[in-house]
Amino acid sequence: MTILQTLRNSTRNKLAFTAGAVMGGFIPCATFSLLHAGNLNGAKYGMIAAGLAYSGLSVYEWARVAFRNQAKALAFVAIMEGTMAFSGLLWLSAIALGLLVVINATSAACALAGEKAPKVARAKKARYSKPRLVAVAQ
Repeated sequence: MTILQTLRNSTRNKLAFTAGAVMGGFIPCATFSLLHAGNLNGAKYGMIAAGLAYSGLSVYEWARVAFRNQAKALAFVAIMEGTMAFSGLLWLSAIALGLLVVINATSAACALAGEKAPKVARAKKARYSKPRLVAVAQ
């Protein structure tokens, strides 16, 4: 099942989908606000770390299915979360935040609606026959 099929199925339960979308989208917004509001202290660092971890796991699962490659999924998480958290350009951080909100909201909505996360399709192993030596007549 693909990400889009899972999303289509999960929208059937509108209440669960809406609640999940609100809860999932809140985490990246809260993390962004804590990071960019200034006046950081020990408690806020813990909340920021928790928000990045929550979002990072959701984004990784989504990216792993979307890209079918673990290395790309990890790179995607690093660039998205890193851009949202540490970019000095507010417009770039805001774009990353928007994408993270959509991914986290979708992930939480599907989970709350009871949809199983799509699984990465495994490539079939190629069957190789043993090479045979063939005599060539001249």
